[in-house]
Amino acid sequence: MITKSEFARNMNRLFLIGFLIMMTDVAIGQRVDTIDYSYLKFNDLYSFYESKGISVVNADNPDIYFEVFDWLNTPYRWGGHTKNGIDCSGFVSFLYNKLYNKKLGGAVGDIYKKCEDVIPTALQEGDLLFFNINGRFMYHVGVYLQNGLFAHAAVHGGVIISSMDEKYYQRWFYKAGRVKDE
Repeated sequence: MITKSEFARNMNRLFLIGFLIMMTDVAIGQRVDTIDYSYLKFNDLYSFYESKGISVVNADNPDIYFEVFDWLNTPYRWGGHTKNGIDCSGFVSFLYNKLYNKKLGGAVGDIYKKCEDVIPTALQEGDLLFFNINGRFMYHVGVYLQNGLFAHAAVHGGVIISSMDEKYYQRWFYKAGRVKDE
């Protein structure tokens, strides 16, 4: 476990590195969109993820954790795409558009068609998990984080983080996928 002060130093380093990369890209004429997370309370974010056994400092893509934290507890709304209410495919599509500049859109089955299968033991941050809930084919999707945990918009609870080890999700798990490069 790292201390909060070590976490703060590491976060400052991450932001500095990101800023330097952005400035390098700007200097050579590339357009760069940066995401400002200064409004987040990083001590709360750190404590939350630490309680789940997730290291944001060692994450491949810290932005995914910032976004998920920002959306936590957003209520579920079928067909929703805003903080007033969002469904699972809307949440995944929003994350992919904002973080990876990839347009997924559509229902869960449509998103699955844009993926290549991944074996669960090879999951990486940002991979997608597909579920057949209550026998309905391709009914639910979530975004893999770390340590068997994934973020999703659940009918009961809204945007939450769940474990793939939960019997419910083990029972209905269908496949994991990685969005194909276009």
